[in-house]
Amino acid sequence: MVFDNTKFASERTEEIAKPHIHVSTACRNDAFGVKKSALSASASARVSEMAQPNHPADPVERPPPRKKNAFGAPIFPQPKFGKRLPKVKPYKMGECKDKDNKDKGQANELENTMKKYESVPLYPSIDPCIDPAGAKKQAKARRVAEKAKKARREKRGQKRQEKSDQVKQENDEKK
Repeated sequence: MVFDNTKFASERTEEIAKPHIHVSTACRNDAFGVKKSALSASASARVSEMAQPNHPADPVERPPPRKKNAFGAPIFPQPKFGKRLPKVKPYKMGECKDKDNKDKGQANELENTMKKYESVPLYPSIDPCIDPAGAKKQAKARRVAEKAKKARREKRGQKRQEKSDQVKQENDEKK
């Protein structure tokens, strides 16, 4: 490179600095060109033997192609029963309650309210649209549980009050 009649690099450096285009010998100009001698050649017995697989797989039989309808979509076979279902025993409906049974049911409800409430109020809220009876039962159980909770709270408060009164009386007696 010459600038104002002064050289910055030697000729060899400039020669080395030029880009070198590498010519690949791996690829041929005609990729599909085959030599005439290769077309008439045959593989040796050893090469043919090595080309065979060590563990040949069993041949897989493919089912015949399905028949197609007018639109070219495959036709699938109908299920065994089609639209007719197998015979089953008839469903037994629940029996209606008589008036006598209603009276017994009310007595049983009274007994159930006397018992401790179940864990129904602790369950996640039941949707009345999905299970109206369950939602009603849960609401009732929650009311009972709330009343029981208030009663326990009041008892605890009374016990604390009694205890504090007792402590005050003892302190008064000591003075």
